[in-house]
Amino acid sequence: MSSPLGSRGSVTVEATLSMSLLITMISGGLTLTYLCFAHVWLERASYEAVICLSTRASQAACDRKLRAEVGRALPFGQISDVNLNRRPDLASVKLQFSLGGKPLFEQRNSRALPLRLGLGLGLNYASH
Repeated sequence: MSSPLGSRGSVTVEATLSMSLLITMISGGLTLTYLCFAHVWLERASYEAVICLSTRASQAACDRKLRAEVGRALPFGQISDVNLNRRPDLASVKLQFSLGGKPLFEQRNSRALPLRLGLGLGLNYASH
């Protein structure tokens, strides 16, 4: 018994369904990869902003540097909220990443000041 679509019609339907599924899986995988990269990059950028805050640079300069770094690396999405805070004993960064106007995730990073660099090597750059 032959199908109502015929041999050619069923191949076309199967190919269309297969291609739709394949395109969906590829686009989902690329989206997931981008979001993972964005998360890692924002973690790195927030850490560098904390390092910037530990120097004599102004909070505005650290904010500009943070936004520029994120803008260069992440063409899709944006930082929707940034909070840089420096106290004598603590530097902290909180930022929110949004895509299409919807917040996706928040990144927080803080370090006690002064930073102690090179602890395992007997070096203390923060005191120089």
